[in-house]
Amino acid sequence: PIPGQEATAPGDVTRSDYQKTKKKKPYKIPKLDRSKPKASGSKPYEKKPKKGENKWKETFRMARVLMEVKDAIKE
Repeated sequence: PIPGQEATAPGDVTRSDYQKTKKKKPYKIPKLDRSKPKASGSKPYEKKPKKGENKWKETFRMARVLMEVKDAIKE
């Protein structure tokens, strides 16, 4: 090893790196208002309805991906 430098394994995380990542704020889960019970599985935010034309594009894109996956499995 080079003098004045500790030998570290390639996967080692140095203490300074660890402290940098630790400073990031954790993701806060939105609090649900329990006074108004909703159906189970309801989300704390409203889902925007998709535009009609865009919805079909998305559906067909997903279908194409699924078909590719299915073909890949068959091979």
